[in-house]
Amino acid sequence: GWALSYGDPDRISLNVAAPDTAAAYWVTPFMPVATLRRITINGRFPDARYLSFITYDAGFDPYFPMPAGMQPQLTDFEIVPDVGQLNPWQQPALAGGRYTLYVARSAADAPRNALAMPPARDGSLVDILGRMPTIANCAPVCLPYHQFFRPGTELQAGFAPNEDSGYLFGLMKPLAGTVMVIRGKLPPVTDGNNAEPWLSSGRQLRYMSICAYPVVKPYPVTGCVRDDQLELDGAGYYTVVVGGLLDQPLSMHWRRDNWIPWSTLFPLRDHLLLLRNMVEQDGFNRSVLDVPQDYNPASAAAVMGDYYPAVKRCTRLSYNLYGHQCRAL
Repeated sequence: GWALSYGDPDRISLNVAAPDTAAAYWVTPFMPVATLRRITINGRFPDARYLSFITYDAGFDPYFPMPAGMQPQLTDFEIVPDVGQLNPWQQPALAGGRYTLYVARSAADAPRNALAMPPARDGSLVDILGRMPTIANCAPVCLPYHQFFRPGTELQAGFAPNEDSGYLFGLMKPLAGTVMVIRGKLPPVTDGNNAEPWLSSGRQLRYMSICAYPVVKPYPVTGCVRDDQLELDGAGYYTVVVGGLLDQPLSMHWRRDNWIPWSTLFPLRDHLLLLRNMVEQDGFNRSVLDVPQDYNPASAAAVMGDYYPAVKRCTRLSYNLYGHQCRAL
């Protein structure tokens, strides 16, 4: 099991499908032939902020036809522990409790913790790269530059989407001598990297990050900043600066702003910035998960309010002089 991993460029893994560097992704390929009724997964709850299991078809898409009573994903706090064991996302407990999950053809084939098995059809790892969407203006719609918007599902298919996550896309055009300055307010997010009871946590989001990717298949990550790395001002606002390595402003160090570089292999290609919000509490209603998937930055800003990541392009000199109050080009 778990024949390959992908994501973090610092590990020996595949850097594909717009991963987050704070996450570890483990994959078990299998052929869902018609005679395969069930796969059993036995494990222990890890000491981590988040855990989920997802089944995808051969194109890294979880939205295949779903049998009655089945789902493509189980999130940590939804997993029923084995008899006599404790789930630390359901009640105070140490990591290490045992669980059993099933990837099953139908609900009748799994007593609990049932994940849907994709339809029986041929497929291979090659399909992952072939079915990734091509991000270009204007397909499937004309995408706005230098603003964050929530895309439709057709633009996320093939990226191994996670149903717990809402993604804002920001299409950016690198330009020498300039930086992109992103500013927003950090939502009430889980503190630390340990499992804790989720529904009674008092937190509104489980996780947030901002990551950069060149618009080149298979969309490798160039860098991320996660919520617990963000430097905040007295009002709870962060500033993230994105640019080429030669344009990194000297003043950002004493300003204590965060930095994400453009790709060194594709420094002049368009880049995609992704803002992730994961696992929203009921009643928050101001995360990416609440934004209409209409490609409209105004919709995202209206829903998220202060939590919306505003973007402007400034010269390196202007940023060095004025920080996040630099003059937009």
